[in-house]
Amino acid sequence: MTRAEIINFLKNRPATVNDLAIAFERPASAIEEDIKHIRTSIRNDPEYELLVQRPTCEFCNFIFDSSHIKTPSRCPECGKEKINPPVFKIEKKKH
Repeated sequence: MTRAEIINFLKNRPATVNDLAIAFERPASAIEEDIKHIRTSIRNDPEYELLVQRPTCEFCNFIFDSSHIKTPSRCPECGKEKINPPVFKIEKKKH
């Protein structure tokens, strides 16, 4: 399994870290590291960009910072632990 395979996967469909961990039969922590590297390497890609649907609290709809790759454990606004994970997708840049 290579990061190129994860990139191709994300070009075809959005996915969470857990979705990728299941699809590639790897630990979520390894996928998180791969996403960090992909985010860094794709920044300079003239054709594609990594889009992130930011994590949100299911109770108060608080939207977390876009730098989160890992799902936050608790909402800073309401203190609840029911957080929707970030969703990643790679798309062509809109010029």
